[in-house]
Amino acid sequence: MRGILAALVFTAISGSAQALTVPDGAPPVAVGKVAAAWSQFVAQPAGATGQPVTELRLAVQTAAGDAGNGQQYCDFYAVQTTLADGATPAPLPLKARPQLGISGYDIALCTAVLATDVALAEAMEKDAGGSLQAALVAPSGYNGATPVRVHGPASLGLRHKDGGADALRMVTLGDTGCRGRMAVDSHSRFYQDCDSWALPDLARNAASEDPDLVVHVGDFRYFWEPHRDNPVSPDTWPYWMTDFFSAAQPLLLAAPWVFSRGNHEVCDPGWYGTGWHYLFGSDARDAKTLPAQACPFSPVPMWTLDVAPGGNTAGPAVHRFVIIDSARSSQTSLTTDFQTALGLTNPDSVWWVSHVPAFNLLEYADCRGCTPGYHLGDTNVQFALRTATRNITLCDPTRRNAPACLPSTLLLGHQHLFQQIEFFGENATSGAYVFPQSYIVGHGGTRIDSSGLSGSPCTFAGFDLGQVTDSAGQETARAYNGVVHSASDFGYVVWTRSAATLAEPSGWRAETRDAAGNPMPTGQPNSNVPPC
Repeated sequence: MRGILAALVFTAISGSAQALTVPDGAPPVAVGKVAAAWSQFVAQPAGATGQPVTELRLAVQTAAGDAGNGQQYCDFYAVQTTLADGATPAPLPLKARPQLGISGYDIALCTAVLATDVALAEAMEKDAGGSLQAALVAPSGYNGATPVRVHGPASLGLRHKDGGADALRMVTLGDTGCRGRMAVDSHSRFYQDCDSWALPDLARNAASEDPDLVVHVGDFRYFWEPHRDNPVSPDTWPYWMTDFFSAAQPLLLAAPWVFSRGNHEVCDPGWYGTGWHYLFGSDARDAKTLPAQACPFSPVPMWTLDVAPGGNTAGPAVHRFVIIDSARSSQTSLTTDFQTALGLTNPDSVWWVSHVPAFNLLEYADCRGCTPGYHLGDTNVQFALRTATRNITLCDPTRRNAPACLPSTLLLGHQHLFQQIEFFGENATSGAYVFPQSYIVGHGGTRIDSSGLSGSPCTFAGFDLGQVTDSAGQETARAYNGVVHSASDFGYVVWTRSAATLAEPSGWRAETRDAAGNPMPTGQPNSNVPPC
C-alpha cells in the first residue's frame, strides 16, 4: 500500500478553511496491540557519568482518550531476555512512560531497560489466561506483522567479523520523512509525491545489513511541515506513524538506535518537539529548560556512547560518539557545548553526531524560493565551531593506528543529499587532514536536493575556519581546501569498525548505499580534482 502518505490530503471544512486528515488507507491498530516497537540508547541525566542504558520501547494502542491509563496496557506485556551465558531469567515487566498532559497520542509507551548482560530480548503478550506468547507489531501498509525481537547490549560488537577479527557494523541515515505536495510547482523543494517515498524500501534494505547499531541524525517529520500559509500537520501519533514508524519498522527492530534531534523536532508551535521528546527522549532534565506548554521534557544537550568491536569498551579499539543537540541552540550555548565536547575526546577515535552542519557545499541556482549562490553551512554553527576551536589543533598526522583528527568525523544531516567534505591544506586535494571531515547523511527519504556542483569529487577553496594566532602574536585566517564528494540520491551509509579500520580517517570503513541497497557512487579522488 504505497500510497498511505499520499492519502493524507486536504479536506474542505467550514467553507474555504482547510484541514489535514489522517489517511483512510492506513490499517487500524486494534486496542491493546503493538503499533510500533524499537530499542534505543537512552542518555543519562545531565551531569551523570556512565554509558547510556538500552531500552526496549513498545507503542501500544489505547482506546481514545485512555492514554492516561497506560500502565494497564503495559501490564499485558513482558520482555523475555536471553543472557550472554544462555540463561533465560524471569520476564521483565514494562513501565509506561508518562505523557505529562500532552494530547493526540492514544498510545501507551511501554519501556523496559535491558541490562548489560542481555544478548537478546523478545516482547511477549499475555493471553486471557495469563500465558505468554510472542508479541507482534501490527501490520502496516508497508510491512506485515513482525515479532518484537531485538539484540541486547551484550551482543554489541560480537556478531560480525572483518578479516577474521571482531567487527562493529553500523547504519547511518537522516531526514527521512515525506513532505507531500506542499507546492503546486513540482520543481519546488516543497513538492514531494509520497507514492514514491524511498524510506520503506530503504529501511528494509538497511535492516538486511544486520547492523549492530543505527544512528539517525534527525528530522523525522516532514509531512506538511510549517511553510508559508499552508496548513500544518499536527504533532500527533497518527502522523508520526505515517511519516516514520510504519515505513521504518524493519530497521527499528534490527538494532538499537541513537536518536539525534533535528530542527523539525524543536518545541516551537507547529513543529514536532513534543512527539520527539515523548517517543525518543529520556526523562533527564537539565539547565536548558523549555516552555512547559510546548514540550513536556527537556533535551539533554550532549551525551556520549562508547562502542567497540568485541564489546570491550575499555580496550584500544573503543570508539566514542558525542551526540550534540544543535536543533535549536544559540551561538553561545552551542559554543559551550563544542568546548565541552573537546574535553570528551580522550579515546583515540571520536565522532561528533549532530544535525545542522557548520560546513556543506551547495550551489543554488533556481530552487524556487532559495537564495541563489553557494550555501556554505549554518552561520550560527560555524560561529560556535570557530570560537570553540580557536587556536586548537584538532589534527595530528603523526598519530599512529588511529585517525589523525579528534574528533575524526562530524556526522550530520539537514541538507537533503549525501556529502563528504575532506579538509586539506591550501591548494591540496589529498594528504593529511587539517580539520575533521564532515559526513552529511540527509538523504534518507525527504525530497533530494541537487548540490549544483560541477561533479563529484570537486574542490572548493572557500572554507573559512576562523583565526589562529602565530608565534608573533598575529592572527591569521585558517583557509582550508575542501574536497567535496556529493550524491543526490536516496540512501544510507554502512560503516564497519575492526582492527583493520582503526587508522582510517574516520576510524571506520564507509560503504555508501542507495535506497535499494546497491553501492552508491560518490566519485573517487585523483590528482586532478576539478573546481566545484
